[in-house]
Amino acid sequence: MNVENRIQFPFTALKGRKITAVFDEPMVSSDGGLLLLREALIDTGIIRSLASALHDPRHPSYVDHTLEEMLSQRVAQICCGYEDANDCDHLRDDPLFKMTAGRLPEADALASQPTMSRLENRVSVNELLRIGYALIDQFIASFNHAPEAIVLDLDPTSDPVHGNQQLALFNAFEDE
Repeated sequence: MNVENRIQFPFTALKGRKITAVFDEPMVSSDGGLLLLREALIDTGIIRSLASALHDPRHPSYVDHTLEEMLSQRVAQICCGYEDANDCDHLRDDPLFKMTAGRLPEADALASQPTMSRLENRVSVNELLRIGYALIDQFIASFNHAPEAIVLDLDPTSDPVHGNQQLALFNAFEDE
């Protein structure tokens, strides 16, 4: 097919390189949605907000992965259904995950499972509070005009399990 007749979708450039999705190629990645996620992360600035809520105690000369890269990597993995940090090892060389984290496909690998686990386990209570505030600020900023009120509809309904179901835990509050 002639290049001019192709259906293309342009994305924000990465380090001076053009990124375009072409929908008539014979080989298609199943994680192509990461490019859309990357656009959302760039447009909202949420990763930058979350990274600014965290203290980075690492010595700069030993840092291979910035907080923003690691947060982008982790968000992308969770959005694609890889919720465990142990998935980092087999996804760290994936070109689309690299691009989502702001690296070129041929760049060094993303963070490993031990690196990601250290990040997740060192977040303090104060940092969690700052992350919560950053998420609230992001939510309010998504409106043209801040709402007068936000209603949180929390459903405290107890949903007991019966039999020997996996991950069934005792709920002391409901005594079941």
